[in-house]
Amino acid sequence: MEDIISNVCLLRGYTCASELEIDDKLTNTAVEISKMVHELPSKMNIPRITNYTMKKSAKRFMLEKFNMHDIGYFPQWLLLKICYFNNINSIEELIDIYNRSSILKNPFDLPIKYVCEEMNNSALVNQLLDSDDEKEMEFIYKNSNVYYRYVELPKISTTSSTVAYVHEITHTQIDSYKRVVVDFINREVLSIFLELLYAKTNDDLFNYTLFKRIDNFAKNYNILCSYKIDNNKHNISKENYYWSISYVNSVLKAFKMLYRYINGSEAEKEYILIWIQEVFNGKMTVEDCLEKIGVTLDNSIDIKYARGLIKEK
Repeated sequence: MEDIISNVCLLRGYTCASELEIDDKLTNTAVEISKMVHELPSKMNIPRITNYTMKKSAKRFMLEKFNMHDIGYFPQWLLLKICYFNNINSIEELIDIYNRSSILKNPFDLPIKYVCEEMNNSALVNQLLDSDDEKEMEFIYKNSNVYYRYVELPKISTTSSTVAYVHEITHTQIDSYKRVVVDFINREVLSIFLELLYAKTNDDLFNYTLFKRIDNFAKNYNILCSYKIDNNKHNISKENYYWSISYVNSVLKAFKMLYRYINGSEAEKEYILIWIQEVFNGKMTVEDCLEKIGVTLDNSIDIKYARGLIKEK
């Protein structure tokens, strides 16, 4: 774990970062999924909306399905206040004060910065302590709580911005607890599942979101192949390699979850949401949630799940 995006793993409490075996089964499924972009409509209506509508729609969707917990908000001014107005004598003391000083906020009250240049970009920005000493930084990441500064969303709000917002809000519910995700490979599964589930409320929005996910899936699978099969001829960093593993794994599992959800009975749908709620409550790991639902990487590598999400033309 030392050389695998170690700071992220320490901060979140991930204890492992699995790899993917690139075999015929995975390759065949990846190729077929990549081709599916040509089966989606060429024209999709993604209208502009107000920031208020974007936020309200995401909030309504999440609150209809889940009980949301407050999260630690930590603006930059609060960090500066701690550092300048406390007589801090050790890194341990700084971390202790930091861990006790966040402002609890409803996740939908977390500030939003509309700064992303590209329509599809979004991010959940953490507050982090800093040090020039590498060993000290490891100690900080390992012992600091996970707090947030703001959500970054596209400058121009569209219905797709709501999808991105649902994705980031899901991360606030999972990532604010350390060790709720055990394996780095599973860090995006529930966020992608819930963004797709939200997008399912509108055909054009769902097709657009599916197009975006399939396109990125194909790019990340190509990164894996370049790194493992082509002797890394494109000089891909190990960090990007593991991010791509996580993305490919998460998309496959999210596709299967969504397929099961939309084709399941009301009781089956409720069953899936109940276990996700347990993750949000910090009482269950994402890995245990997936096991309860019956989703593994091996049983997710099947084109029928992705294909089953596309509406017949």
